[in-house]
Amino acid sequence: MKNTVTNAKVVLSRIDKPAEIPNCPGTAYGYFDISTNLEAKNLNSVTLNFRVSKAWTLTNSVELIKLYRYQQNGWQELKTLKFTEDNDYIYFSAEAPALSLFAIGGEKKAVEVAPPTTPTPSVRPPTPVPITIPPVAPAPRISLFVILLAIVAVVTVAVAYVVLRRRRT
Repeated sequence: MKNTVTNAKVVLSRIDKPAEIPNCPGTAYGYFDISTNLEAKNLNSVTLNFRVSKAWTLTNSVELIKLYRYQQNGWQELKTLKFTEDNDYIYFSAEAPALSLFAIGGEKKAVEVAPPTTPTPSVRPPTPVPITIPPVAPAPRISLFVILLAIVAVVTVAVAYVVLRRRRT
């Protein structure tokens, strides 16, 4: 924050993508809007922490997660860093220049195509090996809400810290 501000509010809403806005690049994990009563000139930058369900990444064959911010000229990819993971989620952080409409998107895994090979004679055919694919649990529906709630909490704590720190000096 550039100036001391009192009564700062941040509102985080999970939304459906507005029809007039193009899809975010890749596969969309979710869209959300973050707004505040702070003037843009009072924000240096905003750090957003969020998580993505590992089950969702497996179901959608996603290997790279990115946070996007919508501007008038389209989606702006934000530098998104993975900072940890647990059994169920992968946790990320991204820095944005301002608050607005955001999307969490995932890029699909590249499909490797093996080069054609020349068949060679074989004395015996290969023995088939059974492959068991474990079922993937569906992604919990509350995960994006929890993510958004965590973002609001982090922004609120940061604003409170800056305000209290400025009052002491």
